[in-house]
Amino acid sequence: MGNRQHLTMYISFGLVGLVSILVHHKFQFVPKGSEYMFLLAALIIELVLFRFHLHGREDVDTHMHMLLVYTIAGCMVAVSAEWLYPHSINALLARSYGFLLQGTWFHQIGVSLYTPYALTEEQLKNPESIMLMTLIFAWHMIGCLMVMLILNGLVYWCCSPRCQGDYGNDDSIQLLPASEQKSRVDDSQTSAIMNGYTSVGSADEDELYAAPSHKNGAP
Repeated sequence: MGNRQHLTMYISFGLVGLVSILVHHKFQFVPKGSEYMFLLAALIIELVLFRFHLHGREDVDTHMHMLLVYTIAGCMVAVSAEWLYPHSINALLARSYGFLLQGTWFHQIGVSLYTPYALTEEQLKNPESIMLMTLIFAWHMIGCLMVMLILNGLVYWCCSPRCQGDYGNDDSIQLLPASEQKSRVDDSQTSAIMNGYTSVGSADEDELYAAPSHKNGAP
């Protein structure tokens, strides 16, 4: 039964990948934003499977899986926020952090339960092991934050020569959300029109002052 549950979870996330590809290539029968709906559905399936995957297990085993369930719930909140605000960098980072934490905790569960270094029967029954696993989970949270911080710093350092240009530049405008791009373009067009009016007004004014001089025979 455990393998069937895992297979069901893999199929649900496989559908997410398939829908994301279809949306990327703009197939008309797949509405834009469907990838978020399928991803949220896959997370709900994963949460339900792991929440009721714990019958007859030791307390430490159950506690580790419940921490995973909490992480999945956090991922659901982040995906919902990104679905509502697709151009929000904070929602994107929150989703990335949630999935990174979920992945590292998956590995921790595997190492703690199914490897030669797994917890012994006595350790699984020891209440202090629950406290230890909670502490390790907190270390995972801190470690994932540090990884995100380092990766963001590297990306900023590598892209800063290209990303810190004038916002009037077409290349830099492409890095902005669609609404912000339109605002920047409108501002640029308005500025260009106003500069054109200023130049024309200056030329007319010069001609006005120059005309009497020619009439009076001034050099």
